[in-house]
Amino acid sequence: MKRTMNAASQLGLLMVFASTIAGAGAEGPDRLVALEREFAAAVAAEGMSPAFARFLGEDGHIFRPEPTLGRAFHLTNSVPGRLEWVPEIAVMSAAGDLGFTTGPWQYFADAKGTNASGAGHYLSVWQRNENAGWKVAADIGVSHPPVPLEGLKPSLTQLPVLSGAKLNEDGSLKEKLEARLRDLAAGIDRPWAENARLYRNGRMPYVGAAAIRAGLASEGTLTRTRVDRLIMSECGTIACVHGVGKVAFEVVASRLASADASFLQVWIRADDGGWKLKAEVALQLPDKPAD
Repeated sequence: MKRTMNAASQLGLLMVFASTIAGAGAEGPDRLVALEREFAAAVAAEGMSPAFARFLGEDGHIFRPEPTLGRAFHLTNSVPGRLEWVPEIAVMSAAGDLGFTTGPWQYFADAKGTNASGAGHYLSVWQRNENAGWKVAADIGVSHPPVPLEGLKPSLTQLPVLSGAKLNEDGSLKEKLEARLRDLAAGIDRPWAENARLYRNGRMPYVGAAAIRAGLASEGTLTRTRVDRLIMSECGTIACVHGVGKVAFEVVASRLASADASFLQVWIRADDGGWKLKAEVALQLPDKPAD
């Protein structure tokens, strides 16, 4: 049975929080921008696969378009060419342990060439690990006509500390938050955050709830999702989920079709305890061969 949570129970969860995390000293979104620049410099100096293998976490996923363990892939494959990208948005959790960046990218099949053979937008989720430091937990992108990489000044956001935002030590509150988030991710009418972003192949990002709803009418709504992985910050202010589902779209008036898709979503939590979707990327999967 699908688990649900009403407003009263959400408020009750907030009252369970034992203490407030200290925002002072937490790393900010500028750290994510610095990491992206280090990553991009490593790609230029070392090549695609060596750099990706170094910056991806052991369980970090890339999407080809199927979700794939990225580090293992790049350790056993050599991807040619050169990839350049610039973070234009960086969002960090209140605790400074989980965040994401997004921005335009360009790919050059000739590693020393100047003519891009591909372009689009990427979204990367970064997670801080006590032993390994900062690593990419998920990396996904869409293709669209190229946009200039020069002159972009990143927009930086540090999510605020929520009232009593530290997750309780026995993990019960985290389980309840995760259950609620899985329900939301599997739903259709998702609550969008302010300046949320929707990414679909072939299109520039849709920004803001109104543009996203208009875009979903033509690009397809993500439905019947199966969450394969969920990562949440220790302070419970940001989480990412990824998995597979269906993208349903209208072929002609009142006639629907659907296609398998992989997806990555980033959710942020408001002070009232409710989750809102900050970014969603869905990539259509190739048709499965007939038996």
